Amino acid sequence: SNRSGFRKPDARMFAFALNQTHAQPHQSLMIGDTPEADIVGGQNAGLDTAWLNRHYATPCLAATYEIRCLSELKELL
Repeated sequence: SNRSGFRKPDARMFAFALNQTHAQPHQSLMIGDTPEADIVGGQNAGLDTAWLNRHYATPCLAATYEIRCLSELKELL
């Protein structure tokens, strides 16, 4: 986010990252543990999202996926 000049959840930060990696939103997944920044930001940018809910918190947002540990990503990819 420092290089982009924007901070999550600003969609422009995600657009910068996609541009830098030559990725498309439909080919990308935002993985994060902070719903307010990571999940909302990914949704604002049109990305699927995976909420890393390590502490079994009550879901407060509708992430595309919810995982408890990073090893669960294998099942999603």
